[in-house]
Amino acid sequence: DGRSLVSVAAAGQTSETQQRDSELTTWDPASGKPRFTLPITPADGERVAISPDGSKIAWVVANGSNGKIWVMNSDGTNKHAITGDLKYLENTDWSPDGIHIGYDYDADDDELNELVQIHSDGTNSEILYQSGEPYTDVWMGGYSSSQRGLIFSFVKYDYYYNMIETNIAGLG
Repeated sequence: DGRSLVSVAAAGQTSETQQRDSELTTWDPASGKPRFTLPITPADGERVAISPDGSKIAWVVANGSNGKIWVMNSDGTNKHAITGDLKYLENTDWSPDGIHIGYDYDADDDELNELVQIHSDGTNSEILYQSGEPYTDVWMGGYSSSQRGLIFSFVKYDYYYNMIETNIAGLG
């Protein structure tokens, strides 16, 4: 029926970095056999999001302090980036209707992240929330199941970027 199970697991030790690599694997539930395996770094594996209907996978590929959002079908086909390099790109989540992907990154080049969403085809990126307070970062948590809100955390820093407050909040 086209459904897949998805797992992210450690794949082994690398000799150069001594960090564990990970693999994102899609599985055929009927046969129990893997359909597709994609090597990813440990940090990328923490930022994997499955569409609500299970047909697509989105993940972040980090490159230093930048990253890109990639999307593919859950069978491993049609793998492509839907964004260019985004500064401090972090957490991703699918909207409950599967149309948008929400994420956080430094959209206004002030060294602090804003909440953003983009259509899953890579069009129509828009800022959803930007803190009006100085030295305040916001990080995507997820969409609410009602599609009317977002759950996120925010972190306030002092002038020297020492963390002074963290909180979880909602929007909508």
